[in-house]
Amino acid sequence: MKRNFKKEIEDLHQSIIVLEPITSGKDKVLLRCNIDGYEWRSRPYDLVKGHGCHMCKGVPRYTTETFTRKMNESDPNVIIIGEYKNTNTKIEWKCLECNCINFSTPNTLLTGHGCINCRNITTSKRSSKTNEKFIEEVTTATNDYFVLSEYKSTDNKVKFKHKTCGYEFYMTPHNFLSNGNRCPKCNGGVRKKTTDYFKSEVGELTEGEYSFLDEYQGNNSKSTFIHMKCLKEFQTTPDSFLRGTRCPYCYSTSTGERGIENYLTKKIYRL
Repeated sequence: MKRNFKKEIEDLHQSIIVLEPITSGKDKVLLRCNIDGYEWRSRPYDLVKGHGCHMCKGVPRYTTETFTRKMNESDPNVIIIGEYKNTNTKIEWKCLECNCINFSTPNTLLTGHGCINCRNITTSKRSSKTNEKFIEEVTTATNDYFVLSEYKSTDNKVKFKHKTCGYEFYMTPHNFLSNGNRCPKCNGGVRKKTTDYFKSEVGELTEGEYSFLDEYQGNNSKSTFIHMKCLKEFQTTPDSFLRGTRCPYCYSTSTGERGIENYLTKKIYRL
């Protein structure tokens, strides 16, 4: 069965058009690159191996005209005014939404980063929420909190009071409404673990083989434990301990090493 080079080339290089019939893989044919319009001759064998346009090597090389057309397709609100030079040289353009003139690199525009002025206006609108509107949003999200201070913006902390436990705390409106964070004392309705509780948890889990020596600061805060068998202290997080991490002095050495250590310890005691 004769190999269909034309289909292979067009499947592999969507920007390349074969302009002549292909008689064999070794005979050069005329090609055109849709990106920059460049025409050249190349062997089908080379193309199916991955060789592309000599001019752009598969990377778009825009002219002012082609870049303007590309921006019209990707963002109709961007009107190119200046002359295109390359992807990293700023070009003058106009935003149709606010009619302001901007200078941005083509790379920035192609990745969707548009008008700074429009972005600032959007941020300002988000920040101009009234205090009454914010309280309404909090009440809609949960009826278990009081808002005790004035709303200023989504990133300025507001004072809350948890009706259930009476605890007062500060939190940004963004974290409360968007991230769903709640009372740090109750951890969203679940009482925060205390030092005494965690100590009893360690004791019950290891049947008294380990003790917790620090103040409990959270599941991911490094804390000090003591192994009651070897009386050596070590540090790990409460989360790691509950998942099975134990004394590094006893469990990171081999049985033989531990035997030698015990022998030497007894020898020292006898002297």
